[in-house]
Amino acid sequence: MGWLIGTAWSFPAGEQAVNGVMLVLTALAAAVLVRSPGVLLRLHLLSVGMLLASVHFFLRETLPLAPMLVVVTPECTSALLVGLIGAVLLRSPAAQIGSVTLGLLMGEAMSFYAHKEAWAGVIGGPAFQDGWWLTVYAVRGCSMVVVTLHRSVRSALRFLWSSLRGDKE
Repeated sequence: MGWLIGTAWSFPAGEQAVNGVMLVLTALAAAVLVRSPGVLLRLHLLSVGMLLASVHFFLRETLPLAPMLVVVTPECTSALLVGLIGAVLLRSPAAQIGSVTLGLLMGEAMSFYAHKEAWAGVIGGPAFQDGWWLTVYAVRGCSMVVVTLHRSVRSALRFLWSSLRGDKE
């Protein structure tokens, strides 16, 4: 419900306007951090979020300059890479979504800070929202692929080990 209200609401912040979705996503990331058990997990989620922020910002700055790196579109490429890193580093769906959200929020803030003189539009506008959804789907999809690959390789290695030992089943 907050997403629907946030998309229709923007508030001024200096010379720019910030979409209400940014507040919803900030609350989501904060809730994941607060509900995480243990200080070490919280620090891990923060560090993964900062890593994803720097990767997101780097890709946002680099992909328009290096079109040979683009898979489908720059947004899809960025979402896939950020999603793959999030899926490999975190297992829990809540942790993945929280860190990806934190990373995209901080990446958007870094991008705004780097280009504040030429920034056009609303911070957290429709392009950012589409990128967030795409990245969340990518991190969950990559997570399913990583888990399936892990199970397949583990099963194949167990079969190979039992075959080499001469176990008869």
